Amino acid sequence: MLTTAISPRERRLGGSPAATGATPSPDQVSSQLWESVLAQFIVEGCESGIPKGLIAISSPNFRDGFAYLSALGSPAAQGLGLMTEAVLLACNYAFTTWPLRKLYMEASEVSLRGFRSGLASFFVEEGPPA
Repeated sequence: MLTTAISPRERRLGGSPAATGATPSPDQVSSQLWESVLAQFIVEGCESGIPKGLIAISSPNFRDGFAYLSALGSPAAQGLGLMTEAVLLACNYAFTTWPLRKLYMEASEVSLRGFRSGLASFFVEEGPPA
């Protein structure tokens, strides 16, 4: 199950605290959590309803038709296929909601092991491996 929250652009306060070390207000922190974020999804277990991860679609470049996808799963989500399903649902959501042709997703070597089995089916590796 995905719980959706779409970025309310009208709530953006814009700007950040001066470079003098000022502490941002709670409203500024809240608005900057959405900076460059198109959508965020909380990934929950279907039966438990307990949050197990977070998916975000961010930093869109609509002129060139791409954005970034990030996924963060808790240890409780490992081995369930829950995060893989959430990533695929988020990809579908992104491609059907915005004029995107590509989503970039970066992964550490440890994270890559978790979805390597579906790598060729759902992802294309660009550039040399790090």
